[in-house]
Amino acid sequence: MVKQQYDPVATRLASAGEENSDSVVKWIEGQQRRGMMYRRATLCMAGGFAVVTVAATVGSLISLFFAREMQTLFRHDFPVGVESPTSVMAMPVALAVVTALLIVSGSLAWASGRVPGLTGVRSAIDWTAAGDAIARLLSIGCTYPEAFKMAAEVTQTGRSRGWLISAADRTERGESGPQASSSGGDAGMLELLVDAGEGEPADQWRIASDHFYGVARRRLALLLGAVPILATVIAGIIVWVAISATLGWMWLAVAQLIGGFR
Repeated sequence: MVKQQYDPVATRLASAGEENSDSVVKWIEGQQRRGMMYRRATLCMAGGFAVVTVAATVGSLISLFFAREMQTLFRHDFPVGVESPTSVMAMPVALAVVTALLIVSGSLAWASGRVPGLTGVRSAIDWTAAGDAIARLLSIGCTYPEAFKMAAEVTQTGRSRGWLISAADRTERGESGPQASSSGGDAGMLELLVDAGEGEPADQWRIASDHFYGVARRRLALLLGAVPILATVIAGIIVWVAISATLGWMWLAVAQLIGGFR
């Protein structure tokens, strides 16, 4: 029989006794739900990026094909307005540069973890998980440093992980925990939510987790709705420009050639 592997938070919750079995189950279910949201956002953005990149690649190949055909057909009688047969290669070269820039910039963005749209979704999902983990760990008697460190182990983004590790270090040194307005963005909102209430710390972290879960759902819905449309429109424009620009020169040459027979 294969023993099921738990993440550090689930393992710590399970070690607190049988009375926490319900908390363990809910934590695991929450992680599965958040993992699905994370994957959907990643696949959506990766698909949109791939569509645009493929469109730029196909557009450059189409433009190159028509440009070469034009050079072959009108080698000795090039239309007026085109300086030389070589000038029709401007569009294929431009699209090739665009493709290279897309690949390089996309690779750098994925490597750094700063992909527009996707970063916000990941951040909200991370803070949902961190708030849920800390709330459950505090409720079984864990200290802040222990809760922060274990929450850092289940986060995906470097920014949230760094915030949690820094918070653990501060509390271990005897300093105060999260302080409102000491950070910006989602981290700043988290600090405000945790410090705003006067209830139990576990309850405040649970409220923060619920808040960011709603934020994550809204951001994910926006991403899933906007990225496919934008990617399709941009890809269509790229292919249309590649075909129309090259064929425009060709039709100009044909029109001038027909006019020469009058």
